[in-house]
Amino acid sequence: MQTPDEPDAVTSADAPAPAAQSRNPAEDRAGDRAAVAARDTDAHRDGDGDQGADADRDRDADRDGLRAEQEEQEEEEEEEEDTAARRSGAASGKRGRASVRRFRLRAGLVAGAVGVLVAGGFGAVQWVGRPGASGGGAHTAAAAFEAWAVEPVPGSAAVPQCSWGGSSGGAGSSAPGAGLFCAQSGQVVALDAADGSVRWRRAVAGAGDETPVVSGGLVYVPTADGRRLQALDAASGHPQPELELPAQGGWHIVGGTLVVAGADGTVTGVDGASGGTRWSRRIAGYSLPTLASFPGDGLAWVSSSSADGEHTRITALDPATGAVRRDVTLPGYLRLVGVQDGDVFLLGLDPVYGDATSVVRHSGGSGAVRRVALPARLQSPQAVVRGAVVHLLGDGGSLQAVDMAAGRPLWQLETAVSKASAPACDGRYVYLTAADGRLLAVDARTGRLAGQTRPRIGGRPGTLAAPVAADGRVFAGAPDGTVFAVDARDPSAW
Repeated sequence: MQTPDEPDAVTSADAPAPAAQSRNPAEDRAGDRAAVAARDTDAHRDGDGDQGADADRDRDADRDGLRAEQEEQEEEEEEEEDTAARRSGAASGKRGRASVRRFRLRAGLVAGAVGVLVAGGFGAVQWVGRPGASGGGAHTAAAAFEAWAVEPVPGSAAVPQCSWGGSSGGAGSSAPGAGLFCAQSGQVVALDAADGSVRWRRAVAGAGDETPVVSGGLVYVPTADGRRLQALDAASGHPQPELELPAQGGWHIVGGTLVVAGADGTVTGVDGASGGTRWSRRIAGYSLPTLASFPGDGLAWVSSSSADGEHTRITALDPATGAVRRDVTLPGYLRLVGVQDGDVFLLGLDPVYGDATSVVRHSGGSGAVRRVALPARLQSPQAVVRGAVVHLLGDGGSLQAVDMAAGRPLWQLETAVSKASAPACDGRYVYLTAADGRLLAVDARTGRLAGQTRPRIGGRPGTLAAPVAADGRVFAGAPDGTVFAVDARDPSAW
């Protein structure tokens, strides 16, 4: 592995080498407690010199404690299952060997595919082989859910672009607007999450180039010319008034408000239903600002970096009123990738090439800044944040996880996926879709491949939307023109 570049790194200490995996639950628990103690020590040491770091350490300790308790509970449950298996006459170690056999079978389906686990100073690196066409498809992991695959637009060769909307309270929820919404070949289709059946279908010129946005009971889809936003009722698909988009600048739908940023730094909030202007303000000092919004946060984020890449300004706006909720300038050429519990997560980029070199967290409570250098630079990085962990995927399939609470990289996985979607994470697994239509699931805690579906090759090349993890299942669009769903609880059964 190449030597990592570490510009602007302010990590507290080198991360310890990983311990060997044990099949003894008692040893696992002891190792977990030691790892938690090490993280707490790192967190205390890293906090020296940070403003308000005491509050951050308390919150990080709570998160680490909860994570340790969850891991210990999972190990105790596995130990009880092993005991029950032995009592019923099962041979000792059968479950462990079966799990290894499943992994080896999937990794060996293509001649020459090799799985290698390398222990390094920062964590674990794993190379994953690509399965062949004979790999098994998605299977039912539990009687409560049957995997399905459908063609939203029959005969279409385009990759469906899908997003989730509405309640997450259960499969097949009857709440208005709940379900999966896909754009493909000039049509927008609402699918029932339980079985993939079509709830409604509407023609929208140009639909399919971008993922629909669902907010406030409406589904928004850009039109072919890129100058208008077609709104559809999420429950019925009935067309609503179109919204005008600027010729230059970006836009985001946040809390039912269309937020538009102009090239001169003017930001405008438009009512997502009526199209009327709610507010407009020019933020001094901004030029060609970038807009972003994140699930569960509720704010519109505007950012802009200086021409020399020396600093980046970030401003958070209330989408309903345009009021400024946060305004901070941070060192470095940065890109927003997530907001969790008021903390802002950013990627530190090379100002010339755009490669990711570090991950940065800005605390919403204390204003403290933590920067962790990546073990290897990532080209064209895509990222998803879950809790205090940032998962990054670069060109070539390198997947990395960085724990910003502990202040260190966790693991790195070389997936051998040359082109992939943005990653998604539900807390247990990190999901990504490969260009051949495979859906991969990676254990978010260990970085090990947990399962993958069969390839779904066909159609024409197109943008791969990030998988959607909701209601205990995972949905993905594939290059063969289908949308499919699998049970998120057991990726090894895919």
